[in-house]
Amino acid sequence: MTIEDLSRDVAKGFGNIDEQFVRIDERFARIDERFVRIDERFDRIDERFDRMDERFDRMDERFARMEERFDRRLREEHETMRRHFDVMVERIEAAVRLVAEGHHHLRTVLDDHEVRLQAIEKHE
Repeated sequence: MTIEDLSRDVAKGFGNIDEQFVRIDERFARIDERFVRIDERFDRIDERFDRMDERFDRMDERFARMEERFDRRLREEHETMRRHFDVMVERIEAAVRLVAEGHHHLRTVLDDHEVRLQAIEKHE
């Protein structure tokens, strides 16, 4: 084998290596293209998540306002029910007072009758 043969074999070997690197570079280029498309898809997904986050923020605000309104309404209703209950208690107390006064009056009348009956029985 001569130096020229050796040089030709080395050049041929490097040519094969260069061809393999070209194919590898092409494969990397296709992989890079795929990554670009994947990145674009992730960007669109991120945009969708951002829009959803905004919607959830608006919903949180609406729920907070609804909760405030519910709490305020609950306090108002509590006060209304409390006043109504107080009025009913006053009415019941007044009715019980009337019954007690009537009972006291009847007791007085019965006591008077008892005294008169005893007086009549004594004179008989």
